[in-house]
Amino acid sequence: MNSSPEKPTQQHSAPAWVRSALERATELRFLFQNAHGESWCAEIGRAGQVTVSGQDVDWTPVTVTARDVPTELEAQRAAALLGGAPLAPLAGRWIIGEPERAWWVSVLLVAVRMRPRSLE
Repeated sequence: MNSSPEKPTQQHSAPAWVRSALERATELRFLFQNAHGESWCAEIGRAGQVTVSGQDVDWTPVTVTARDVPTELEAQRAAALLGGAPLAPLAGRWIIGEPERAWWVSVLLVAVRMRPRSLE
């Protein structure tokens, strides 16, 4: 009898870049699962770029460059305050709920703090 819990099947359906991100220890990774069980994954790269994807978008990755992270962050904050649709490039492609937006803003806040000094 195997007493170890089974891994969720949705992890196995994740694309190669997500599985690879989970295996590497050189970059920061952020995982989120909403109340419906839909998963999201974000990764902050060494150059300060952020790649994000999720089940809601068929694991289609979007990368926000280090230079564009502050703009994305401000657009998401404004959308959260106004209760409307996001205004940033990512927002134009995806409709995200409040829990996803709160997670995404937290990822962006970390990315802003990690930005290479050359971009400040």
